[in-house]
Amino acid sequence: MQGNCDFANLRSVIATARKQDWNVPESLALTDPLKLIPLLRC
Repeated sequence: MQGNCDFANLRSVIATARKQDWNVPESLALTDPLKLIPLLRC
């Protein structure tokens, strides 16, 4: 079950990074995902 949750979280970050034109590997490497929130475009 934990693997399913981890997969869903990773897919969410990857999809958001692509939509926001972010570097996907850099987005995944962040230790604090909350740092991505201010970078979101509306």
